Amino acid sequence: MDADSRNGTKLQDEWLQPNVAHRLTNGVTVGLGRVSFVFYTPAGFYSRLRTAAGE
Repeated sequence: MDADSRNGTKLQDEWLQPNVAHRLTNGVTVGLGRVSFVFYTPAGFYSRLRTAAGE
């Protein structure tokens, strides 16, 4: 949820409307101002690491 921030929040390159909740899923890109990151739950990140390691 974007709390009506000055720089806005993006979810998968789409601007979020202020004060509207969104569910995050593994691998989704979140943008906060000029910073972006990929969201993972702990289990999702572990799975991603195992896939990258070829397991």
